[in-house]
Amino acid sequence: MSRTPALIALAVPTYGRYVRWRHRITVSGMEHIQALQGPYLVLANHVHALDPVFISSVWPKHIRWVAGAHLFKLACISFVLGRLATSISKQQGRSDFQTIKDISQAFKKQDVVGLFPEGTRTWDGEPLGFDISTAKMVRMFHVPVVMVTLEGGYGLKPRWARFARKGSLTIRIHKPLTEDEIKRLSLDKISSILQKTLGFSYRTWQQQSPHAFVSPKNAEGLEQVLYMCPRCHGRSTIVSKGNVVECSHCHFRLVLNEYDVFDSPDENESIPFRDVPQWHRWEKESLKKLCADDQDDIRLFPADNGVRLQQGIGRKRLKMVSKRFTATLTKHAIEVQCEDRNDEHRIIKFHRTGIRSLILNIRGTIELFLENTLYRIQLDSDRSTLKYLEWFETTKEEQQWNGTISST
Repeated sequence: MSRTPALIALAVPTYGRYVRWRHRITVSGMEHIQALQGPYLVLANHVHALDPVFISSVWPKHIRWVAGAHLFKLACISFVLGRLATSISKQQGRSDFQTIKDISQAFKKQDVVGLFPEGTRTWDGEPLGFDISTAKMVRMFHVPVVMVTLEGGYGLKPRWARFARKGSLTIRIHKPLTEDEIKRLSLDKISSILQKTLGFSYRTWQQQSPHAFVSPKNAEGLEQVLYMCPRCHGRSTIVSKGNVVECSHCHFRLVLNEYDVFDSPDENESIPFRDVPQWHRWEKESLKKLCADDQDDIRLFPADNGVRLQQGIGRKRLKMVSKRFTATLTKHAIEVQCEDRNDEHRIIKFHRTGIRSLILNIRGTIELFLENTLYRIQLDSDRSTLKYLEWFETTKEEQQWNGTISST
């Protein structure tokens, strides 16, 4: 029989109470789980760094959350997550049979396991979606499934934001899918139910019933997600201060209000986009066109300064390659120019056809795999890593999985 770890038993009535008060958390649908015993699976949309804490603070049973493997490479955090909170490690962006095995073992102990099918937090409040593999996993485990939507979590502190805002959060618990229901449903139907229930759109939610999220620095950090100017098409020219975003090249300016809608500081200035999702969708399409251009392997953006380049294999701790480097995105590769521990200059090219997976983690960090080797590229905090991910996503369908890396 599963037991609640001592740390969690202590944290829920203390820190958990503070979290509920601080973020003005309300719960809808608690009646759906009051009588539910383990084992079962909790699935939720992912909008805030504290999503597991938010849900755990109101949940009647201890949830063993599936967390990114990068966190388990940090000694102190690994001890808290693995030993004290009994979390389960998952390497994002890759199939991880060990994770499946660990979850299965947890269910055998009658545990409750929680995970985020989208795999990562949304950048603009819109759902990221997930593939049929989530439905296959749901059927494979033979346990009930509880779906949860976090409404307003993005507004409290968007992934790109430097500062938190004042607002509220609703944790909506949906009626569980029972094991018998899952057996009767096709994989496509299971996937459709999951997508419909968990595909929460912050933008649509705000349009239906506006909710204010207030801060004097609402827009600071927007250059993390907005990497192209809609007026002059400048790349990596967007800067933010307070509630204002501005292009450093053409001085185009917009104000982000408490409802995450853009206003113009100049009544004569037209507003090309209503909100962050519209702007973000436009720049993704613009990036696709740049990648499809027939020109040679041109640089797509100015070079970004990096602060940490590491590499490693499997779940082992990563070794340092360089702390002084620049990263440049071209049509066909990520080019890193660095100085190693011996102060020797190197140029490393990560060709897109050789990258097996690429994800973004905390503190402006890019993680990519070539064969079984993991590379972690951490950029300055004011540089956008999102453009690297979206460059990879525009071209990954063309990948030939040849695992090529060149170094000179």
